[in-house]
Amino acid sequence: MINGRARLVLACCLTFSAAAPGCLPAGDFRCHDHGACGADAFCEVDGRCSAADLRCPSGRRYRDHEGESSNTCVADSCPTNRLVAVAAGAEHACARRAGGSVSCWGRNDDGQLGDGTRTPRSLDVAVASLVGAVSVAAGQRHTCAATDAGLVFCWGADDAGQLGDGGGPSRTTPVAVAGISAATAVTAGAAFSCATLHDGTARCWGDNSLGQLGDGGDAKPGRLPVPVFALTGIRTLSAEWQHACALRDDETLWCWGDNSAGQLGDGSLVRRPQPVRVQTLTSVTSVATGLLHTCAATRAAGLFCWGGNGAGQLGYEGGSTQTLPAAVLLVSNPVAVAAGAAHTCAIRQGGTTLCWGANADGQLGDGSTSALPIPAAVSGLGASVDVVAGGSFSCARDAHGALFCWGDDHFGQLGLGRAVLRARPAPVAAVMAATDVAAGGDHTCAVTGGDDPSKTIACWGANEAGQLGDATVVDRARAAPIKGGIDAIGVAAGLAHTCAIASGGALWCWGRGLSGQLGPDHMIDTPSPTGVELPGSARGVAAGDAHTCAALDDGRALCWGANADGQLGDGTTTDRDLPAPVGAPAGAAPPGPGSFDAMAAGAGHTCGHLSDGSLRCWGRGADGQLGDGAAVARALPVAISLGAAPGPAAAAVSAGAAHTCALDAAGGVWCWGRGADGRLGSGDALDAHAPVAAMNLAGARGVAAGGAHTCAIAADETVLCWGANDDGQLGTDGASSSIPAPVPGLTKVVQLAAGASHTCARHEDHTVSCWGGNTAGQLGDGDALSQPTRQLARLACR
Repeated sequence: MINGRARLVLACCLTFSAAAPGCLPAGDFRCHDHGACGADAFCEVDGRCSAADLRCPSGRRYRDHEGESSNTCVADSCPTNRLVAVAAGAEHACARRAGGSVSCWGRNDDGQLGDGTRTPRSLDVAVASLVGAVSVAAGQRHTCAATDAGLVFCWGADDAGQLGDGGGPSRTTPVAVAGISAATAVTAGAAFSCATLHDGTARCWGDNSLGQLGDGGDAKPGRLPVPVFALTGIRTLSAEWQHACALRDDETLWCWGDNSAGQLGDGSLVRRPQPVRVQTLTSVTSVATGLLHTCAATRAAGLFCWGGNGAGQLGYEGGSTQTLPAAVLLVSNPVAVAAGAAHTCAIRQGGTTLCWGANADGQLGDGSTSALPIPAAVSGLGASVDVVAGGSFSCARDAHGALFCWGDDHFGQLGLGRAVLRARPAPVAAVMAATDVAAGGDHTCAVTGGDDPSKTIACWGANEAGQLGDATVVDRARAAPIKGGIDAIGVAAGLAHTCAIASGGALWCWGRGLSGQLGPDHMIDTPSPTGVELPGSARGVAAGDAHTCAALDDGRALCWGANADGQLGDGTTTDRDLPAPVGAPAGAAPPGPGSFDAMAAGAGHTCGHLSDGSLRCWGRGADGQLGDGAAVARALPVAISLGAAPGPAAAAVSAGAAHTCALDAAGGVWCWGRGADGRLGSGDALDAHAPVAAMNLAGARGVAAGGAHTCAIAADETVLCWGANDDGQLGTDGASSSIPAPVPGLTKVVQLAAGASHTCARHEDHTVSCWGGNTAGQLGDGDALSQPTRQLARLACR
């Protein structure tokens, strides 16, 4: 059989044989991702395609048309600097190599990858300035490493002091832990860390709210390193979430911290601020701590697990809590064990890897997403020597230096090179004939149907609250229609909810509803559209973090939902699910009929555009986002002037998370509020409590304010963006910009929408392009967000 690439090469030879003296060699194909290699095949780090072949020592053979490598066995990975250990956090992972280098990949909001950025990575990046690592550990939002000099370095989140400096801002590069100089290994919990020392004792630091530092002290967070109480002869430590366990030289196991599900194994549900011995276990060889459960391998008696069993992570059916170790059937000879948030994996003697428990993201690797309370082999995986488990993903390392991962890949934690961000605009798949587009926190929606009088809405991206409206809570990287036949004319996307106006002015909302943002009688998450009864027809709608506002045909504005900062504009700070009329601007008469014609909602503030070209804002104002010259919240609207009063008339207004921008009638762009990352476009990163002009813009046709960035349509229908660029939301590679800069390749743009970290443009031909963060599929490129079967992690040789 001739495969697809072979047929292409043959066709080229036949086509050009008359003009060319000979054919090019039949195949020197180079891949950039697994998808380019076909089903159940891998793109190796060297850019060649391989497939499983157990006849090869590595278990993989290069395919045809791979140059000189064609049909040869894949050699051991990085033999001069072998992969020796892997650590998995909640949504990131790190690898340590024999030479002492560490690289990380996955989620990076708090700098937990250590590369000096907050950009998520689906391929590993080197941890800056770290050498001589002998141990690495990944926590929920931070990472630590011990070096051959006995020092410990940590990076990432530091809100509870988990970096060992007493607490402070997060760090994107390693910082030394105070007072540690004789460490041999390190482990990391949810918001605390521990180090094993040369003398067999341990020290812990960070969050101690549940006794997880083990010193018997109070629950004060932000602690510096303290000794674990009365525990010596420690061989290894494990701390993944809010409890820790120590394996001693006498092969007994001791645990401390949270015990709400019996995860300490002492027969009780009482939290322990000091170590207690796990009952009935002897000859323990390894231990793994999960969110609410713990497992340990023993020398002769097999594998034991205890704690919470809501997803079957203890290895048996039934959700009962187990406060004492219970044997796990089918794993009688374990050589390694790993515990995730609610799943467990183990390697049996001989190298077979088995997993069980929660499986919504495919973290069991059996090809399904169904929970499994009984250990089952990971499909297609060869012999492994080590296994780790993150929040909802798993990885196994083989003896040849290859790493295979499966499960959740929203943040690139599988290391496959998936496009978790895209710094160049690209068309959204499966969206045609769009007439409106809206970008929310991590989701996007568009009104589709073009000139067809019967339109609908398609959404894609994050869906944990049902904000895609498809009656599920499954994230989607490809546009899918909402449930129900709404003949839509407009759509608005909030942090985790969406609203749409139907052709007759009726309003529909769906998604997160806990603050009342979906309207009366829907104080729960609702994954399909529900009608919001209004005292008139809506002509404009805006969705914020947890509130919604609508402009009616008669000029009134109504808001509902969260109101802690007065963002409903009714003069109170009381949440409400019943739409309430927006009050009059302070010191002014109520707007007359025909006044409000458009609304904009930020994280906790709202602005309205009036038909006379004036603006009113209300709600949260601590960063100056209301634009009235102060930095205080307002529960009633205040008038805004673009420049010196009375200022030019406003043509449009857009609200970001903590800043606001407006377009004036002459095409100038004005912004105010938080200025960090240059999101105001004024050439600096200073906050502005009143509107300031964005630089180098004239004749603009539209503006959109996102989480920490802003974009505008230029006079020639191209796009310029400014502000934060950690996720490529400016449409270019590189750092943030305080000055508007062109987005390459965009033309004939008629509408912009800016989300938390992504941007979308609607073109004259009704197509939609998106760029920026893609951790939930909000760019609509169709890439899989999880993998239920093992995939080769594409780790670079370092």
